[in-house]
Order: sequence, then C-alpha cells, then structure tokens
Amino acid sequence: MRTASRALAPFLEWLIILVLLFSIIWKGGKGIEPAWILGGIAVIVVFFGALPRRKSLLRTITTTVESVETALFSPGARPARNVPSILWLMLLAFLGWSVLSQIFSATANYGLDEILQESALVLLFFWMVRQPVTVNQQGLSFAEKLLFVLALIAIGASAIGVAVYALQPVNRFVGTFFDLRYHTDYWPNAWAEFILLTWPMVAWFTAKMRLVTGTAIFGFVLGALFLSYSRGAFLVFGAQAALLCVFILLPRLITKAQTNVWSMGSKQYLLRLCLAVGCAVLVFFAINMVRAQFHEVESLARKATFTAVEGKSSVNERRDFWEQSWSLSQQRPLFGWGPYSFRFIQPRLQHGVFETSDHPHNVYLKYALERGWPAALLFLIFTGLVLAVALYRLCFAGISPDDPMQLMLRFSVIGVVGVLAHNLIDYNLQFVGIALPFWLLLGLIVSLSWNLHPLSHSLRRLSVVAEVLVAAVLCMTLLWEGRYLVLSSLGRRAEAAGRMDEAIRQYDHARGQAFSRDMHLSRTQVLLDRNRISDAETALADYFAQNSEDPRAWRLKGDIAFLHARYDEALAAYDEGLWRGKYNNLSLLYSVLKTLSIQKNAGALQLRKTEFDQLFQTYADAINGNVHFIALSANVEQLRDIADLLGLLYVSDAPRYKAISDQVWTNATRERERLSARSVGYLW
Repeated sequence: MRTASRALAPFLEWLIILVLLFSIIWKGGKGIEPAWILGGIAVIVVFFGALPRRKSLLRTITTTVESVETALFSPGARPARNVPSILWLMLLAFLGWSVLSQIFSATANYGLDEILQESALVLLFFWMVRQPVTVNQQGLSFAEKLLFVLALIAIGASAIGVAVYALQPVNRFVGTFFDLRYHTDYWPNAWAEFILLTWPMVAWFTAKMRLVTGTAIFGFVLGALFLSYSRGAFLVFGAQAALLCVFILLPRLITKAQTNVWSMGSKQYLLRLCLAVGCAVLVFFAINMVRAQFHEVESLARKATFTAVEGKSSVNERRDFWEQSWSLSQQRPLFGWGPYSFRFIQPRLQHGVFETSDHPHNVYLKYALERGWPAALLFLIFTGLVLAVALYRLCFAGISPDDPMQLMLRFSVIGVVGVLAHNLIDYNLQFVGIALPFWLLLGLIVSLSWNLHPLSHSLRRLSVVAEVLVAAVLCMTLLWEGRYLVLSSLGRRAEAAGRMDEAIRQYDHARGQAFSRDMHLSRTQVLLDRNRISDAETALADYFAQNSEDPRAWRLKGDIAFLHARYDEALAAYDEGLWRGKYNNLSLLYSVLKTLSIQKNAGALQLRKTEFDQLFQTYADAINGNVHFIALSANVEQLRDIADLLGLLYVSDAPRYKAISDQVWTNATRERERLSARSVGYLW
C-alpha cells in the first residue's frame, strides 16, 4: 500500500497542476465547469489510489478508512505531519456553517456551487499542508513545482493578454480572464488580483536568472498588472512591495550584530524590484502604443483623477455596498441570507440605476451577509492565524532571510496577503484560477511556518473519517446535481433554438434540481408562451419555493394574475417586484402603470404620481449619462413606452414626458452608433 501511495503522489501532483493550468487559461476558472472539475479533483485526491485492489465489495467497504489513512499519513508516502488541529477544526466548522446557511437560504436556487467549490478547496488545503516541502530523491518537491508553475502560467497568460488587449476593443488588460462567447465578459480586476497573487512567484523564479533577462520577464508581468488600470491593485501592489522590503530588512536589523543589513542578497532583491518596476512602466507605454494602432487607449490621467467613463462610481458604489451589506447582515446574523444571495437582497437598498453587483466587494462582509457572522469570523480568524504565525517566523524567528525555505515562505505570504487585501475592496475568489492557487499557497504557508506534529492514532482516525465523509458527500452531490445540470443545459439549448416542446420536456426532467439557478423562470416563461397558464403557475411555484427574493419572479407572478384579470393580485405582485428591483428593470414600472390604467384607479395614480415621475426621471438621467452602459440596454425602449403611457395617464404633463423621451432616445441612439462605429475585435 505504501508503495502504491508513493507511486500515486506524482500523478496527483500533476493532476492538480493540469487543473490549475486549465482554470487560469480558460476564462480564469469562471463558470460552473471549473467548479465541478475542481470538486472532482478533490474527491480523487482523497480517494484515488487509496481503495484496495480487492474484488470483494465487503472488503473494499471495510478497509476504506484504513486505506485512505495510509495514503494520507503513511511515512512511506509523505512525512508524518498533519494539519494543525485548530486550523482543521475551524475550516470544518466554516464548511459546516456554510452548508447550514445553504439549507436555510432565502435564495436556495443559487449558491450551491460556492459550497461545493470551497469544500473542494478545503480538502486540497489539507492535502497541501501534508506535502513535503524539501527536495526529495525524485527531484523538486510539489511546493517548488507549484511556485514554478504559477510563475510560468503568469508569464504565459500575460503574453496571451497582450494579443487580446492590442486587438480587441476592451480598454483594459485582462490576460486570460475573458469569455470569448460574450463581448462584454472581460474581467480586468480579476486579472489584476491574479497578478497580485503570482508576481511574487515570478520574482522568485526570475531571481535565478541573469539580471537583464530576469528583470525583463519580471517587468513584463508587472506591466500586465499596470495595464489593468486597477487603482485598487496599484495600492495593493505598493503594500506588497513595502512588505517585501520589511521581510528583507527587518530580520537583518534585528540580527545586525552578526549580519550586514545591506548584504548582497538584500541589494539584489531590492535592485531587481526597482528595475522591474521601471521596466513595467516601459512595457505599459510600449503595449499601449501598439494598441493605439487598432483601438482607443484609456487615459491614465483620467483614470487617476476619477474622470474616466465610470467617474467616481466605483468608489461610491463600493462604499454603498459595504454599508448595505453591514445593514442586511444585522437582519439575519446567524446564517445569513444564503450563499450568493447579495445580488437578490441588495437591490432593495439600491440608491441608483444599475448600482448593484453579484458580491459586496469585500470577502468578509460577503460571508457575514450571505452565511452569517459566525462563518465570517471563522474565516477571518483562520486567515489571521495562518498569516500571523508566518509573519512571526519571517521576521523574528532568527532564520537566515536567504534560506531557500524562507524565500518560498516569503513570496507565498506576499502573494496571499495581496489577494486578501484586494478582496477587501473587490471580490474575485469565485474564479477558480485565483481561488485554487490561493488555497494551495495557504497550505504551503502552514506547511513552512507551523510546527506540524504527528497525531495520535485516535485523532488521526477521526480526521480521516471526517475528510472521507466530506469527500463522499461532495462526490454524491456532484454526481446528483451534475445530471440535472446536463438536463437543464439541454433545455436551454433547445429553447434558444426555438424547440420549445423539447425545452419543456428537458426542464421537467430537471425539476428536482437543487442548484436550479434560473431554470424554473425559463420553464415558466416557455409555458406562458405556449399558453399553458396552469403549468406556468406550477413552474413559478417551484421557483418561489427556492427564492422569493427575485423581482423577476414577482413580475411573472403579476403577469399570470394579469392574464386571469386578477388585477388587484397582479398589482400587488408588480409592486412587490418594484420594491425589490426598481432600479434594474423598467418593465416593473410599466406593468404597474398598465395595471392601474386598466383598473382606472385615479386615486392611486394621483397619489403615486411623484413616485412615478421620480423613477422615470432617474432612468432618463442614467440613460443620458450612459451610467453602466444602460443606453445599450432594452430600458431605452421601455422608457419610451412608459413616456407614452404616462402621457395618457397624466395628460397635462404629456409634452414634458415626450420631450424627455425624445432627448433620451437621441442620446441613446448616438451612444449606440458610437459603439457600433468602434473598431471590432480582430481575434473574434
């Protein structure tokens, strides 16, 4: 068994490296597929090769725990080390609390993928902690392979990103963090966070090269960071550079009686960093000169002075998101509103048109709002403990700063600190291409800085049983929900192709899906289009059973009541949807006005005129300013229809509504023509 475990180790290492490569190169790991693949890899890491090669099923079942224990802890396969008990318990508690949050979620049709992804990441963290960090007889340790691979992927992804940035219309560098299926799916902030995580690995990798070659490569990667135009990333990079200086100088200052503070090692690292930043500036301007031959280049001055297209909205909206998250987390402090619930809960507190997001732009506030304060505090204490021990070891443990293990620890800490700092103002851990290396580096930090002792037999058995149980539940969930994902995907494809009967059939087969996302809404709409009203009500009830916070569901509920001429019920549903999402979709306002007009409810129309005028004008101002590119959306046509309807309901103000509508239409048309005249992409 030990021989098998030793033979299996390289296979598992390369399997993880391949998944790491795929997740970074393919859309940065954004989407459902990378999350499912990651979960499968975690299950394989726990189980693969550990099951005994016996034909007897009974023997297989009775020896599973012993086999996994041998694979995970055998001295013949790996050093007899284990995850520190306090970290192990906190992470299992964090996962358990997250599962409870999903069970009690107010938006249960979303969020399961986050739980599955984090379960896989925790299992891989445990595996990483147990890996040897020194060079073995077979060559490099997995820790060294990981740093090498991250450096090489960062360099390669930056090279791919140059072609995308120069030849595609997106005005910020995105590396490989894009989806070529959709012209709007570019993620420059996520790319910036990826480079914040990996540039220390590039520095570690290029330090082994000659000065000119290493500096050029290092500077090229930093240039790819600067071209993201991410102001937050620039600040975090400055903090990382300062932290690197502390790691270099502080231990030498503490031991200055024995060591020259300005040793050759310190000079080399600081010199390379300064030269690389200078090289990055040259790369920044050189690549922008190339882009200027094909597309417009974003003004650095406008970006720095908050006069670019988004103005100060990115700052103001983040502040609003944090305040709203804090407020909403107080309403359900124990288990939160459910994983991935921010996009449905926050719009009720929204201040302006399209001022919403999938996440509150802060990782700890995200966990507090979505999973409850216990989950947020567990994650905060966990990350704080890991980094506190590592920082103490780096600065005060009396180990030579040029020790190879110390260098690996130093650069890993800088990368992890960069990601956590950036996640205080933005959230991008939903990208597997960021989350997977982040958790692996956390495991490496623990492995390098904590004292890892063998567990007693009983505690070792307990940890094995717990991890096997997590892996088994993860595996069953992936298989069960994976089948439904395939069926619902077939339904969406059939709907897009106009094969509505087939779409309904596939959706019905996937009705038992827990991670249903918008599938029940699609079922409802397709059934309504086929005039199957009763079946549509059933489909919508399935959606409400999982999520009653979605304004789209309330609009459909109102539509069904309207078709049955139950106008009071329709108006109540439309008003509920309007309260939950009035700043994201004008169709709800139109539905309210249409229902009131059919009811001939003059009293309500007069009473709510100020409300309707305010919302109408807010959307008109947003379209005129093209806030969040709203001039490119269907809200422009919807506003024109609302202006016509308001003119009929409030005859004295009809000229004003028409004048506003005409101005909006003119500005939106101009903005759309400007976009159409923009150079198309040269790659796709």
